[in-house]
Amino acid sequence: ISCEKGTATNIIGSINCNRCDTGKYANSKGYSECKDCEPGYYNNIKGGISCNSCEKGRYLPSTGSTLETDCKMCQEGEVSGDGSSRCDRCNGGEYKSGVNECKKCPNGKYGENIGGNSIEYCQNCPIGKYLDQLRQTSINACKSCIAGKINAITGAMSNTSCKKCEMGKY
Repeated sequence: ISCEKGTATNIIGSINCNRCDTGKYANSKGYSECKDCEPGYYNNIKGGISCNSCEKGRYLPSTGSTLETDCKMCQEGEVSGDGSSRCDRCNGGEYKSGVNECKKCPNGKYGENIGGNSIEYCQNCPIGKYLDQLRQTSINACKSCIAGKINAITGAMSNTSCKKCEMGKY
């Protein structure tokens, strides 16, 4: 006789199947032993046929977890998907926005380090320069206005911010 989903026995020919403990599961018939929930997943019921995933923005590095509260929050500047065993830092040129999303630094701004945790992480290009591309990681990406033109603002997003110099200036 084979054990039903959510149960298992390691005794050949046994008709006594035991319900899987919390933190374990058996998702099909005939298991000889219940499997531990994988990292990023937990199961809080006996006789489970599957494990629940930690939600986005949370992670769980260990196997066999039994409670949703075992899922830990990602730190500032980090994100994770459903069922994650770890969190990842936002890349350079990106920052964490909302609960679990890395957004690109907008035009006119760059972000040098990984793990930015707000738009403030993205720095403005200086006066006299502009940046017309997203997700740039260095001040070197900021472009200079062409000769005879200047802009007077930080964080300029395009070359249209570059204006002709006043008469007698360059």
